[in-house]
Amino acid sequence: MFANRSRALFISAVLGALYSVYIIGYFMGAGNLTGASQAGVVIAKALVLPHVVLVVISTIVNFIAFFTSAKWFAVATVVLYLVAGVLFMTYFVFLLPMVVLSLIGILTVYRIKAKA
Repeated sequence: MFANRSRALFISAVLGALYSVYIIGYFMGAGNLTGASQAGVVIAKALVLPHVVLVVISTIVNFIAFFTSAKWFAVATVVLYLVAGVLFMTYFVFLLPMVVLSLIGILTVYRIKAKA
């Protein structure tokens, strides 16, 4: 499965998928709230939604980068993770492992392509 593919990209993609499931379950879960607290939840969901969308898109691109061993998909993954982190700075720390592993994956893909 890992012949001519980057293990770092795979680990980054799996971590991205786990983080996507977590963030969707945490912020997009339904609650039994009424009144002002419900309005606060709606505002919080609206603020977090761009972050969630970009994390899901970057996870999909990360899997594409792994399966195709394409350099530019891996670069796009790093950029998308960084933009998602900037959009919601509070959770940027959770995206750092994916960014670092994707950067390592870019170097690995360059080495794999150079050997081929």
